[in-house]
Amino acid sequence: MTCTVNPAVGFEATLADDLIVPAASPKRVVVVGGGPAGLEAARIAALHGHRVTLFEASPGLGGALAAARLAPRSALLGDIVDWLAGAIERAGVEVVLERRMTAGDVVGEHPDAVIVATGSRPRLDGVQPIRPFEPARGAGLPHVRSSLALLRDGAPPGTRTALVLDAVGHFEAISAAEFLVGEGIAVTYVTSLPAFGGPIVQATNRDKTALEFLDEGDFKLLVRRHLVEIRPGACVVRPLHGRREREVPADVVVLVTPNEPNRELYEELVADGRAGVIVAGDAASPRDLTAAIAEGNRAARQVPSA
Repeated sequence: MTCTVNPAVGFEATLADDLIVPAASPKRVVVVGGGPAGLEAARIAALHGHRVTLFEASPGLGGALAAARLAPRSALLGDIVDWLAGAIERAGVEVVLERRMTAGDVVGEHPDAVIVATGSRPRLDGVQPIRPFEPARGAGLPHVRSSLALLRDGAPPGTRTALVLDAVGHFEAISAAEFLVGEGIAVTYVTSLPAFGGPIVQATNRDKTALEFLDEGDFKLLVRRHLVEIRPGACVVRPLHGRREREVPADVVVLVTPNEPNRELYEELVADGRAGVIVAGDAASPRDLTAAIAEGNRAARQVPSA
């Protein structure tokens, strides 16, 4: 048994919030990154009685969740951000927005511990794990988007057709497809997986409800496929177990592939010999929301209490 937003589920005897006791010697803790990992880290550190400041480079909290809540059927994800933001405010965490921290900035705060939760970024290089040595040609064309850019900025004016590549098998590509269909755009969903959505999606029945919604629009699903090439106005796809290529219309292309961690700050601090630096969430390795919150929780518990 597990829970995305509560890492203590199944581990209540050791991780429940009500077991947290104030640190004997409170520390100065700097958290860099206001996504789910950083928010949870700040919350737990503050509950331990540490003096916590959270720095976030963007104008708001939430990281990728802040964009995900813009999808027509993922708005409830935003409730996680709202709750965590309220929790750190109640715990006394100082929040500084629109501050992109350098290693020098962090050192200047004179912290006893630093938790780096700076998330990850889309690669947009066309590499697909199923065939890593055959990246999609044309990934640098201007009509190629990440799901985050799509949800934040919308589809380009005049978009009538779209291709969504799902090389991850999680909720991200589904939200992008739902956003596009909700805008009346015809969507071709291409995935290397044998079915729509990966194991976690299917375990929650999200695949069924998503398909019910998507099939109300102009939606085509192509499984066990590899994206070969992106061209202006169209894409070329090919079966994983065949050579017959097919052209698919696409005024916009959304690539959902494994992200790249934003860990430069962490590596610079470690290279400078800074002690007490902890990395959490996608900055450690891009995964999912469950891992991010759990690692933020665990990172805060590593801060010495004495």
